[in-house]
Amino acid sequence: LLADYNIVNVYSYRESGIQLTWDRDKAISHLFQEYNVAWNESNMGGVLRGITNRDNWDKNCYVLMNQAIIKNQYKLDQNPILPQDIVALPDALIQKLESYPNQYQPAVQCMALSKFICSKARS
Repeated sequence: LLADYNIVNVYSYRESGIQLTWDRDKAISHLFQEYNVAWNESNMGGVLRGITNRDNWDKNCYVLMNQAIIKNQYKLDQNPILPQDIVALPDALIQKLESYPNQYQPAVQCMALSKFICSKARS
């Protein structure tokens, strides 16, 4: 996707998990740097990734949890996605999105978005 599309920003949350996901995220970070993609990760549940010890963890968590709450100012009609705005996706990518592997946990938002995009890309 990075080679085929001009991706400027990627938004996600900081996941906590096992070493495998930590290594994956470090590899993704390097890939995004290589393609000059800004990776915007949001905190989730006070997770502090990459710390080597728990020194001052409670104080850092307190500071994080007492930050100002972000006010969501998005309005549904502010930036609607119109059918003419959707780029036609390559058939190979549509097939990958439609045949999500059964061995993985369903990605509900992703599947909903991919079905929306696939239906619009074909029309």
